[in-house]
Order: sequence, then structure tokens, then C-alpha cells
Amino acid sequence: MVYQERLKENHNYINGLIMIAFIIICPPIGMILALFCLCKGYNNWKINVFCISYAMAVFAYCYIPTVDSDLVRYHQVIQQVKEMSFIDAANYNLYGEGNLYSFMALCWILGKISQPNLLQAISVFSVVYIASYVNYRIANDNKIMHKESFYSLLFLLLNLNFYILVNNVRNVFAFSLICYAVFRELYLKKRDLLTIFLYVIPCFMHASAILLVLFRIILPFTKKIKWVLLVLIILMKFVVGYLSGFLGGIASGNVVVQLIVSMLNKGNRYYNNYDSAWAMAAHSSGSMQLMKMILVLECIIITALMFRNLKMLNASTTGYNNLVKARINIINYLFLVDIMGFACVPMYMPEYWRFLVIIVLFNGVIILGVSDNLHGKNIFYNVRWLLFFLTPIYFVLTMRDLVIYSKIMSMIINAFFCNPITIWFWNTIVSI
Repeated sequence: MVYQERLKENHNYINGLIMIAFIIICPPIGMILALFCLCKGYNNWKINVFCISYAMAVFAYCYIPTVDSDLVRYHQVIQQVKEMSFIDAANYNLYGEGNLYSFMALCWILGKISQPNLLQAISVFSVVYIASYVNYRIANDNKIMHKESFYSLLFLLLNLNFYILVNNVRNVFAFSLICYAVFRELYLKKRDLLTIFLYVIPCFMHASAILLVLFRIILPFTKKIKWVLLVLIILMKFVVGYLSGFLGGIASGNVVVQLIVSMLNKGNRYYNNYDSAWAMAAHSSGSMQLMKMILVLECIIITALMFRNLKMLNASTTGYNNLVKARINIINYLFLVDIMGFACVPMYMPEYWRFLVIIVLFNGVIILGVSDNLHGKNIFYNVRWLLFFLTPIYFVLTMRDLVIYSKIMSMIINAFFCNPITIWFWNTIVSI
């Protein structure tokens, strides 16, 4: 028996090395093999999740935009700050927004090594890996069928909206790091310096990141006031406007207060931005409105399944299991992010995506296992299948933007040859 277990471990180790070799030599092929392995339920899911995230990062690294975007401007900033000292770069005001020390420090480092494309690659890898790892870890601990976990991963990848993800960079990167901090603290029970670091650093990447930290602080009180929080969705615009005006008049040298005020001011601008060129373009775009409708509908369905799963988990005979309790806490946390996403839906600009994409990313945490509780073809069974109908439509719409606003064929071809050997060979030729 011991011999068989050891043989199995060696087999998984060899398979893992083969997968890593494939993903380094040819990332797209490695990604396909990793998806195949996860579909078949092979045990080395950690390596496969890493390989998929690495391949997505390579696609991001090879991404070539054809229009002006946040990513293009970030690359311009990288070129500017690399000539500065580290202190000056860290204190650089990005579009009039200060206190972005961690993001600007990263830009300075990437500028010094002349690798601006690593910015979106690091962001995409972190977002995909964190979400995939957390979903699979919880599924594995709860003995959920591998097919369910694989469908959850497919839902994540098809609804991710690669075009927005690769251009967004700061926001979704910061949000993912905080969600991982919540996972480490509540689920893994790791309340160490790394967890604190994961809570703090994102707040100096994007102003709205502090909102997710505030969600963690109020988490213990959310269980009894869920319906009150749902009502706040309607009132959010007025609450943000009032707090922005009230706190905006308070001068403070406290960094936390400055971050909160910056977040409120930005939220107030977004709620009242009806006439800017970008807001009008987003609001009048048929494809963007359709994507908005589909993503919101998908998140409404996930929210309904969330309540169903919470009810079943709370009533479960294993309800006193620490892992079950931890999962319930994480779901309650994601509920707060979910509410914030719905509250942003009235905005002309697509700020709702920043929050609702977190629900898409961590869909496995929320709904994995819910199918085991659907013994009959009731409403929950039917709406779950509606997700499978909406997903390909949303994916086609996101690919449309990627085709129109980037050099997608160049990105794919370059990704096939983006490995240490070809890069070394190319650099050698260039240097001759």
C-alpha cells in the first residue's frame, strides 16, 4: 500500500515536470494540456492551475493594443518614472491621484529592467491564479467532484473578459490580492505578516481597494443585516455623494482618511459622470450594454445560488466543521462585493465590472456543491443551466472587443514562441 502511494506520488511528480516543460516551451499548448488534465481529474491540480495562469500571463505579455487605453498610459508612466529616483517615483501622482506607492514602485522596477509588458502579465497571472487556486482548494477540501470544479474554471475563463482585464491592471489586481488575504485569514487561518501585507499593499495601488478592506472589518455584522445592505444598493449614489461632500471638507494628514476620501470622490465622479466622451461612448454602445446586461444577469443568478448554498451549508450536519464555517464567512464577504457591484450598475461607465468580476472569479467558492443539493428540477436547477447558456454569448462579445481593439493574431502567434529559448535567440540576433 505504501509502495503504491509512493509510486502514485512519483507519477504525479513526473507529470507535473512534463506540464511545466510544455508550458515553458509553448504556453498555449501547455494551457490546453493543463485544461485536459483538470477535465480528467488528475491529482496535480495545483500545477495545472499554475500552468493555465502562466499561459494567460504570456498572452497578456504579448498583448498589443491598437487604441489609447489605461494600459497604454501606464506604459508611458513607466517610461517616465524609470528616470527618477525610487523615492520620487513612489511619490509620483498618477493623473492627480497620490498615495499609489506600491503601484508606482512596481512601475519604477519594470522601467529599470525595460519590461513594461510585465505589468499586465503580473496582473493577469495574479488574478487568474489566485481565483483558480482558491476555487480548487475549497473544492478539494469539500470533496467536490472534479467535473464541477472544471466547469467552474471554464466559467471563470470564459467570463473573465480578457480585453478589460489586461487593460484594467490596477483595480482587479488590487481586489484579487485582498480577496486572497481574506482567504488566508479566514480559511487557512494564517494571520501573519504576509496576510497583513496583502491587505495593505493593494490600498496603495488603487483608491477603491480600501473599500474591500472595510468590507472585511464590517463582515462580522453582515449576517444579520443582509436585507438592509440590499436596500443600500438603491441609496448608494446618495450615500456616496453625501459622504464625499462631508469628508471632503475635512483636512487630514492621516493616510487612511486620505484613501477613503479619494475613494469617495472617485465614486461620486463616476455616479455623476453622464456627459464625458468615455461615459457617452460606453452608454451608447450596444455591445457594451449587452455585455452589461448579461454579466449582471449572471451575477443575479450566482447571488440566488449563493443564498441557496448558504442555507444548505448552515443547515448541514457538518456545520460545525471549521472549514465549512470559514467558507460561509468568505461567501458572506463576497456578498458585500456583490452588492457593491450591483450598486455601480446605474453608472454610465462600466465600473460595475470591477466588483462583479470578483463574483465571476470566485464563483466556485460561492456555488460549488450547490448541484449536490438540487435533487429535483426546481427553479435553482433551471437558473444554473441558464449560466451555461449566457456564458458563450458573453465570451463572443468580449472576443469581439479583443479583435477590434488589439492585434489578436500577433498576440496568439507571439505567445506560441514566447519562451526562454526563443527570447534568448532573438536577443542574441538583435545584439549582433
